[in-house]
Amino acid sequence: MSLFDVIEDTAARGPDRTFLSDRQTVLTYSDALEGARAVAARIDSASAPGRPCIVQGGPIGATIVVLACLSLGKPFILVNPDAPPARLQYYVSDSGADLLVRTPAAAGDGTSAVSDVDLARLSESTDEWVTVDTPDPIGCLIYTSGTTGQPKAVVCPEPAMRFVVEAIGLALAYRAEDVILTALPLFFDFGLYQVLLAGRVGAGVYFASALESGFGLGATLRRTGATILPMVPLAAEKLSTLASRGLASHSVRMITTTGAALDEATRSALRDAWGTGVDLRVMYGLTECKRVAIMPSGESWRRTTASGIALPGTTITIRVPGSDQILPAGEVGEICVEGPHLMAGYHNRPDLTSARYRSTASGRLLRSGDSGYLDSDGFLHCLGREDSQFKVRGFRVSASEVVRTAKRSPGVVSAATVPPGDGHPYALFYEGDATEEQVAHQLASELEPYAVPALVRRMSRLPENANGKIDAHELKEQLRNG
Repeated sequence: MSLFDVIEDTAARGPDRTFLSDRQTVLTYSDALEGARAVAARIDSASAPGRPCIVQGGPIGATIVVLACLSLGKPFILVNPDAPPARLQYYVSDSGADLLVRTPAAAGDGTSAVSDVDLARLSESTDEWVTVDTPDPIGCLIYTSGTTGQPKAVVCPEPAMRFVVEAIGLALAYRAEDVILTALPLFFDFGLYQVLLAGRVGAGVYFASALESGFGLGATLRRTGATILPMVPLAAEKLSTLASRGLASHSVRMITTTGAALDEATRSALRDAWGTGVDLRVMYGLTECKRVAIMPSGESWRRTTASGIALPGTTITIRVPGSDQILPAGEVGEICVEGPHLMAGYHNRPDLTSARYRSTASGRLLRSGDSGYLDSDGFLHCLGREDSQFKVRGFRVSASEVVRTAKRSPGVVSAATVPPGDGHPYALFYEGDATEEQVAHQLASELEPYAVPALVRRMSRLPENANGKIDAHELKEQLRNG
């Protein structure tokens, strides 16, 4: 059964249930699938079935196009609606897409989610589309940004996507009556999978604006009856501040978070403000296999440094970096993953594919590039990316350790480091009420002298990228510009 078949079955059981909505639009499961079939007919007549199409636009319209592509078996590529022309052209040339599908930024009364979809043919090529060698049909390509160079596309086979939707769905146990309130962009896989997880059980997805998910969150929770809040750690940190200042949880029963480790202070603040009746589900994953680990219900409050246990049917091992040697419980090494959720590799990057996806006697192994350890109970503890370490005066510094130390200073909500280089000093930026002197004192009192940033700077708001994570490139620019 394909992902589209799953959503069709869900729609057959509850066609009038709300599926997709925002402040202006409400689409039932029946509405969404009717729109998807109409868009699918247009896509089918305008492009070759095997080549991917690029999807750009508002979340409801883009979701309709995703459903259309899934029904056709045509790979899709979701991109930022605000991507500049040069970046969009890079996606076109790199992916080999033959169609650009644009949808309205807002779906209006719902009909424009279909009628205003614009299709532009990108290529007349009849050559077979070539990507990573895999026997499985491709569901989508997801572009991820590395620390250097152009974005690279992870090739996601439809069976791997289907497996991981089922595995995550079983672990989180979303319900038909749930309302998932998300401000995550669809081109971020965490956002895309909210739609697929909802479609598995008949839940609704409410796409919140920046205002609705920020200062207006209380009113949004009350109006929508939201029960699930998926968010990246930076958003969770801000939620903990709002909650500690009196924001009520209303109908929220679960918070899910991934994208980076969620620190103990944020977990404690959420627990103290909303209580353990709201289930915090800390998760760890990466686009290359979507999800690696999920904390069982209630455990995020008790095991405050853990990021979860392996998904059913998958395996996590900790290995010596650059070696196949498996390390015992408690020893730090590279997090490695095996299972049916491994994606096929990187489009047009055989070198990177062979480096990250390795063949083993039992199948395939993904080397995550992240460091961590498994405890004696099988819980994964993530310590950060190997490339988040940098040298200061010849000494190795862990960015995650510096950030954790800064956040132990009362009043610090979020923080980020910028390594030294390009004529700028090693710096720490933070958001919160603490003074720069207080944060600098906290760092100096706990860290080795070489690990203390040369510059500590307070910001009213840390810059965010399109995925809701701290924008490290913008912080570097601020340093360069003084």
